[in-house]
This record gives sequence, C-alpha cells and structure tokens, in this order.
Amino acid sequence: MKKTKNSAFSINFRLNKQRVKNGNPTIYLRFTVGNQRAEIATHRYIDSKEWDQKMQCAKGKTEEANEINSALNIVKADIQKSYNRLVALEADISAELIKNDYLGISERQKTLKELLDFYYNRFREKVASGKREKNTLKSIYTTNEKLKEFVKYQFRVSNILLKNLKISFVSDFEHFLTAKQKLSNNSAMKYIRILKRIAKFAVDQEWISDNPVSQFRCSYQEPQRDRLTMEEIIILYNKEFSSERLTQVRDVFVFCCFTGFSYMDVYNLTSQNIVSGIDGCKWVVKNREKTKSIERVQLLPIAMEIVESY
Repeated sequence: MKKTKNSAFSINFRLNKQRVKNGNPTIYLRFTVGNQRAEIATHRYIDSKEWDQKMQCAKGKTEEANEINSALNIVKADIQKSYNRLVALEADISAELIKNDYLGISERQKTLKELLDFYYNRFREKVASGKREKNTLKSIYTTNEKLKEFVKYQFRVSNILLKNLKISFVSDFEHFLTAKQKLSNNSAMKYIRILKRIAKFAVDQEWISDNPVSQFRCSYQEPQRDRLTMEEIIILYNKEFSSERLTQVRDVFVFCCFTGFSYMDVYNLTSQNIVSGIDGCKWVVKNREKTKSIERVQLLPIAMEIVESY
C-alpha cells in the first residue's frame, strides 16, 4: 500500500450575496483540495462594508466583529482538524470527504488501531471470566505493539484505515518482522496468525467487508531440536541436586516426559485430578489448559513415584 499523496489544501472565507439575512450576506467558508472545491455556510452575517476580504475577517474591534471573527476561527480550525485526521489515516482526500467528515454526514471509517484495541479489550474480558488464557492475551498484546511499530515504520503514520488493508500489508509485515526485527520465521508466523484472527474478527463485526489478510499462507519450518534419549532421562531422574528448586524443576520436567502434559497442565494439577481407574491403576484426568478438552493419561511408574513424593 503506497502512501497517499494529497494535493495542496487551502481555506478561505467569502461573502455569498445570494444568501442574505436582514440585508447582510452570509459568510461562507470555502476550502480547496487540488482542483476540487467545497463550501460550508458559517451561519454568520455581516455588512459588506464591515468585511475585509484580504484579511479574511470582520473589520474593527467591536463586540460584534470579535464575535464573528472568533466563530470563523473555530470553523476554520475544525475544517483543518478534519483534513489533518484524514491525512493521518492515509485517506484518499477530496473536498467532499472533508466536508462530510466535518458535518458528520457519514459514519467514520474504522482504523487499524481501533480494531487492535477493541479486540484486545474483548479478549481480556474473556480471560477475566476464565474463558481464555492469559498467555494468549500476552501474545495478542505483543502482536498489537509490533503492528503499531510496523505501521509507523512502513507508512510514517501512527494509524491507517481498515479499508486500506491489502494482502501486501501482511507480506510487508512479515518482512518487517524477519528482516528488520530479526525474528525467526516461526515467531513471525505466530504474530501473523494472530493478525489473521483479528482481521477475521473485523469482518465478523462488519467493520470491513472482506478479509484480504486471509489470503496469506503461513509457512512453518520444523525446528532442529535435540531430544533426550530414555537413558538420558533416567540419568536426569536419578541425579541428586543440592537445591530443592532444581529438584522440583527436574521432577516437573520428567513428569511431563512421562505424561505428555505441558508445563501449564502440570502447574495447575491438583490431587483431585489423580483418580483410580477400573484397571486399578492411577490416572490423571483433567482438561488441557490450551484446548480445554478432557485428557486421561495413565501414570507410569516413574510419574507415579514423582506424584507420591509430593
């Protein structure tokens, strides 16, 4: 997505002698973007003799003149704000778009930052109710921060409109993560996967009509990891540590090896999760922390020894 190059923008006032009240013409604000022009009535009226077209204000220091000039300055400042906001959002600016933004005629387009903040807050509420995991919320927060950094880097603005999202946005984001922030491919794919979920959420909320981000295919690389042999696990299990903390870390690791549970599954394990099966053996029965699906795992002798030691 290329940055929008907007044409010159100018604002001035003029008297519309076709719109008269008590013999005084209406002061109109006219603004121009390139060769496009639009006008807005200020609902202020003034005698033509009391108007200074060159200085763009009412003449004199009377109370009426000061009131008119103050009102005109406010209207001019509001128009300038509408223009600046649309520039910051990288909108394809036209005189009509500025006028509509100032008058509030059409609903303002949602922005990427609004989406990121809304999705994060919605997910945080689910975490608070116990329906989602805190670790996932942390990943969403990190993804949001990296997206905001990317927008500043790529487009030199702090925000963009959602309607400007294209598949090239994801490709550029992936390049930013791997080439500029030096992340591994799999780390970059993790953040892009979250971005795809957020974009789908925007479609579900009807903030955008389609999801161009979904066209991007995440590719993962199988990491090269050294795996312990059974002999090495047994050596580790039998090793004596002088530190109680290291002993606990060792026991948790070995227990995970013999049950297949993750660290968080073991961290949240209670005595109520250890039950006797119809075969007379001890079993771990609990919902997995990530998937919330029920898991039943028989305790092998070494895992059972670890349980009994606590």
